[in-house]
Amino acid sequence: MSESTLPPTSDSTNPPAPKTKKGRRWLKVIGVLLLILILLVLCAPMIISTGAVKGIVVSQVNNYLNGRIEISDWSIGWTSGVKVEGVRVFDETNTKIAELKSFSTPLSLLGAVRGNIDLGETVVDIESFDAKIDKDGQINFAKLVKTSPDSAKPEAAPKQPKTPDSGKASPPPNVKGHIKFLARNGTAQQEGKPTLYVTSIDGDATILDINQPIAHSLMVVMKVGDAGQPGNLSVKGTASAIKNDAVDLNTANIEEAIVWHVDLSAAAPFIPPSAGISPTNGTTDGQINFAMKDGKAIALSGQINGKSIALSGPALKGD
Repeated sequence: MSESTLPPTSDSTNPPAPKTKKGRRWLKVIGVLLLILILLVLCAPMIISTGAVKGIVVSQVNNYLNGRIEISDWSIGWTSGVKVEGVRVFDETNTKIAELKSFSTPLSLLGAVRGNIDLGETVVDIESFDAKIDKDGQINFAKLVKTSPDSAKPEAAPKQPKTPDSGKASPPPNVKGHIKFLARNGTAQQEGKPTLYVTSIDGDATILDINQPIAHSLMVVMKVGDAGQPGNLSVKGTASAIKNDAVDLNTANIEEAIVWHVDLSAAAPFIPPSAGISPTNGTTDGQINFAMKDGKAIALSGQINGKSIALSGPALKGD
């Protein structure tokens, strides 16, 4: 009796070998992509500060202006703050109307993202500015930004679905620091009126905490016309309107002292034609003290002196 040989059969119970090589390959691709993304985020400030990117940014900004700006340099860092130098502003006739010498703040991008707005010693330094006021009282800087035809038409606000009101507003960010504002070589011109020359502006504000009063001061030195006598205006005081991390005008406290000695004609460029009156001569000096407590004025005192004051305009009817 002969033995019959059966053909070999495949073992269907054994699964195919896992494709480990392809799975590992995908893990490597994802890892490389994540690494590239992290590097791009870390290097973003440095990339933004390169010349090529600066040119793109400035070009995009200029698309929205009736004129143009130029920026010499800027640097931005996640932890090193922001510094901008040499910003020049030109109007639609290509006339330079302002130059920012520098802006610097130690506020870092990382701190801003975290909501910690520590301004440290922030300085705004303006080298020059030339304001021109037209017959309607509009200043040239207000005409810089382009407006679309549709922007002048009021649009009906879309109806938003009502959401439950928790009754609590989001607290303002934690802001502190010292802000210094400097400007020089300024002019203000209006047709038919003498030019106001602003020799210097020196202002500062100290913010210890958003719930603390903000101490501030401002000194402006100016004169009217080439032969005008220098005058000055100063403001100094404190102001607070935030309590328990919330804006509350009912608890606002303000103390201000305003002192001046100016040629009255210095005010002429800032008085609109509709007022019908304009000072043409004379000087004034004095001081006004103002105080507000819990949103209500509680004190107003001072003294105003004038000398050789002369006024003109249709409101006087030739008097």
